[in-house]
Amino acid sequence: MKILGARVAGIAARIRTGVGMGALGIAALALAACGGGGGSSSGSSGSSPSPTQYTIGGTVTGLTGTGLVLQDNGGSNLGVSQNGSFTFSAMVSSGGAYSVTVMTQPSGQTCTVSGGSGTATANVTSVAVACAATGANVTIGGTVTGLTGTGLVLQDNGGNNLSVASNGAFTFTTALASGTAYAVTVSTQPSSPSQNCTVANGTGTTGSANVTAVAVSCGSSVGKFAYTADYANGLIYAYTINASTGALTQVATYPDGTNPAAVSLAPNGLFAFSASNSGTEVHAFTINQTTGALTEVSGSPYSTGFVVGSAYPDIGVAPNSANLYLASAGDGEMAGFSINQTTGQLTALPGSPYAAGADAGGIPAFSPNGTDVYVVDQNQTAAGGVYGFSIDATTGALTPISGSPFAAGVYPVWISFTPKGNFAYVSNNGGTTSGANTVSAYSVNAATGALTPLATPTYAMNETPQDLTIDSSGTHLYVAMGTGGSVGEVEGFTINSDGSLTAIAGSPWPVGLGPMFVDIDPTGQFAYVSSAQGTGVYGFTIDATTGAFTAMDGGTPFTTGSEPQFITVDASGHFGYTADEASGTITGFAINQTTGVLTAVPGSPYSLPDGKPFFVSISPEAPGIRD
Repeated sequence: MKILGARVAGIAARIRTGVGMGALGIAALALAACGGGGGSSSGSSGSSPSPTQYTIGGTVTGLTGTGLVLQDNGGSNLGVSQNGSFTFSAMVSSGGAYSVTVMTQPSGQTCTVSGGSGTATANVTSVAVACAATGANVTIGGTVTGLTGTGLVLQDNGGNNLSVASNGAFTFTTALASGTAYAVTVSTQPSSPSQNCTVANGTGTTGSANVTAVAVSCGSSVGKFAYTADYANGLIYAYTINASTGALTQVATYPDGTNPAAVSLAPNGLFAFSASNSGTEVHAFTINQTTGALTEVSGSPYSTGFVVGSAYPDIGVAPNSANLYLASAGDGEMAGFSINQTTGQLTALPGSPYAAGADAGGIPAFSPNGTDVYVVDQNQTAAGGVYGFSIDATTGALTPISGSPFAAGVYPVWISFTPKGNFAYVSNNGGTTSGANTVSAYSVNAATGALTPLATPTYAMNETPQDLTIDSSGTHLYVAMGTGGSVGEVEGFTINSDGSLTAIAGSPWPVGLGPMFVDIDPTGQFAYVSSAQGTGVYGFTIDATTGAFTAMDGGTPFTTGSEPQFITVDASGHFGYTADEASGTITGFAINQTTGVLTAVPGSPYSLPDGKPFFVSISPEAPGIRD
């Protein structure tokens, strides 16, 4: 046949050149030579004809997952990526058996085969593969980018925690059933350096395929929204923040009971809370992630169980956004609620309110790992104490720490912890007792949360200490001091390896009348102190080695409205805002990223007619913010 084939090819070539036999004659010759045409002679010889081959196939329905592999007769594999017909490449001889099975199930699904076995007598097209969702086997995951800090903890549906140490893909350990809602949030922001991580594509309902599109981005996030409570008129003011200029645009105002002091934000950025009516009730709101608008949740306001309350109630929201707590000096108690992670609704914790000292006041403070919460007994005539509670990991209920209350000085006003949680410091205002202005120092038991006074338990202050600030490295402590119209100061200390304090050379630094708090920008380069009884913000650069302050050039103090209580710097370090109590304004500043100098943003100051604001809360919050 090879020789004949060559001859036929030669003849065909002659035909193309017009030489030789007609086309019909050539075709007849070729057929005859191959045994084709009118049949074969009974005396011819050769091998038997090959058996007839049939294809095996069918249809796939219901497929939404990935990775489905079918198999025929235990050896012919076929990957299938979509619904519709399929056909194996390997054929089966006539009369031969076929057996189609699922070799690999698709993600989140189970596929079953009907009509998958038999004997092939023609092409098989009737094999039916039906896929459906299976039980709890859909995983939730995604990618982390921009992470440089340590300690990032993600959470799914308020309970499945996942520690993330590096950039790249992540997957939660608890799988979900198809049709289940998921909600990925940041439970703990990274530190060293401090970062603000935000979640995109973090909520939805599972299908049958694994979720891999959750995007966690860590970096210097410019604040999106700003909120302040108007103590005089019982309102919350909401603003959007222009990411380029820092200018504020008012969204709306929201009723908030009587005399609210502040707006406390959940670290996950989903909810806002405010205590009003002397802290006897708590208003709860959801935050529109696009507009910043607030919607009061069903059941709000919630009763705290307090009878008397406090003049300026404020709320501490747990680092994992699962619970909130507030104290009442009038009742000597602390109330607690669990926060529904989907709706923001509050449920009083078992046993709430809890006994917390006759003058329990200030904002509850959390240990850095979030396992314990503390409140100070603000006795103004005698030594006060610190009441510590362990937080039940499941319910959020409080149990007094063994040894609580822990002794403090006269009129303790604030407690702060080093980032590692190994040391704590309390500012003692002194109250009506002359010469009782001190800072108490403690070591913290990592297992129990108990406080133990250091070898040098107290440090004398020049003036009345207010709030304490510890830098993100945990190596320096700053104390704002001064009330009653005297020129205020900031005292700086180096925190030694044993927790003891050594005064920084050159401190204290003057900062105007009545300073309340030292706010350090996220980079750790600049510090700002508002003159709570004056009209300005004092700015300093920070020596990275010694922690010493140097007053900024360029006009410090920077002008604000009257009596700016605090300055709040956004998570990016690009903008800062003061709530000016006496003038009823908010003053906004852009921060020069090289020098730290403040420049008023367009439209500043912003008026709250007849208002009385104390504090500006920014969403997303900078790590470590305590409202």
